[in-house]
Amino acid sequence: MTGTSKKILLYFMLAGLLLTYLFYFVQHEQSYQQQLINKEQQLLVNQLKQAPVKSDRLFLSQESPTIIIDAPSYLTHKQIYTDLKQQHLVAPATSNQVIKVTVTPKKQLEGVNYFHYDITYFNWQTWLKNWKQSAKTSQSHFYWRLDTDRLLTLGDLFKGQALLTKINHQQQMDQLKKTPNQLDTLLDMSLLKEDMTNFSYQDKQIVVNTPKKTWHLPFHTYAAFMEQPLIPKSFRQKTKELYQVQTTPEPKIALTFDDGPHPETTQKILDILNQHQVPATFFVLGKQAARYPDILTQLVKQGHEIGNHSFSHPNLETLTPKEVKTEILKTQQIVYQITGTIPQYVRPPYGNISYNTAQNIATPIVNWDVDSLDWKTKNPEQIMIDIKKQLSQSNIILLHDIHQTTAETLDNLLVYLKQENYQLVTISELLNREETPMTVYYSGYHYQEIKNKD
Repeated sequence: MTGTSKKILLYFMLAGLLLTYLFYFVQHEQSYQQQLINKEQQLLVNQLKQAPVKSDRLFLSQESPTIIIDAPSYLTHKQIYTDLKQQHLVAPATSNQVIKVTVTPKKQLEGVNYFHYDITYFNWQTWLKNWKQSAKTSQSHFYWRLDTDRLLTLGDLFKGQALLTKINHQQQMDQLKKTPNQLDTLLDMSLLKEDMTNFSYQDKQIVVNTPKKTWHLPFHTYAAFMEQPLIPKSFRQKTKELYQVQTTPEPKIALTFDDGPHPETTQKILDILNQHQVPATFFVLGKQAARYPDILTQLVKQGHEIGNHSFSHPNLETLTPKEVKTEILKTQQIVYQITGTIPQYVRPPYGNISYNTAQNIATPIVNWDVDSLDWKTKNPEQIMIDIKKQLSQSNIILLHDIHQTTAETLDNLLVYLKQENYQLVTISELLNREETPMTVYYSGYHYQEIKNKD
């Protein structure tokens, strides 16, 4: 080995030793710093716990950041902690922060206590090796329901999710009309949910703060549908039922067609409906509507109703919330751009629907109570047999305008229904009421509210 080679080898050995030393030094320093933080944090926590408190019990969180909650013992500290996180008053998890929260109760309404937050933040100063009180804020943003002894939620005020979803839908459709080409704007809207607690009573309204929107919900608009003991006396009134339904079936039938429009079979079906001068409701796929806009325009001109059957016909129960909203809102956008109308109903593919999916759909759900099975049998005679044996009154019949055999069945079906003195109507005419989201309608008088099973 030459002298030069020996020098190079020596340099590599020295470099290796230096890197090893640096590695262990950094590890030791990090360990030392963390031990120092933990020690000083414990001293700070003990100091804060010994300060004058307003309750007979303190709560210390077991996760980062460390939170000391000084609140009346009858409150559930876990719920307070959840509320703090929901209101973004707790920073992302970090071991280098201590938060002291003092909760003071004040009377709000007969059945509701109003609580005031005093929040103090302490951050670790790495170079100074001490804790510094960085900011102090006051938040007056949480309410306690006395009869149930828990945090008051929007769902308590608005009797569940249905009305909140209806408000969400109206806001989405208003936004669609303002920005018909901006789907991302619709998808990014913050929506109202029944478990929210980040709201406040302000003058004549409830104000809800969400990450991207502040909602103003006036009592004069919604009081009749709200829980009366939980709103100010001056706004209380005779309650109205959000859910309305026929008590007596009527000799009406709504024909509904799914999966179109199709360039051949939908056109044949439209011609037959026009010959008989009867309306129907078409639950269209967004991708098909975009492909055949002229047929969609013709549907509206002939007086038919358009419903939303998603964009690409997936099982919505297998999708994420954003994917569900994309499937529905993208179709709403396409239909509105082509026809200037917005579908008021959604029929989920395969009729599958759950609480979470219904929240993200945000419109009334229309399924059926008479299944023609036309997709399965593809036989005009059998289709007629299957429909006849299920008929009663106020029925919603499921058909598909993508099958030739369905078009071949339609003329005989319409003749039969007229002979039996049925009146053919659209879904809107059959239901004949202000329909409610978070609800599945199976016929003119049979519906089911979709409730959270958790």
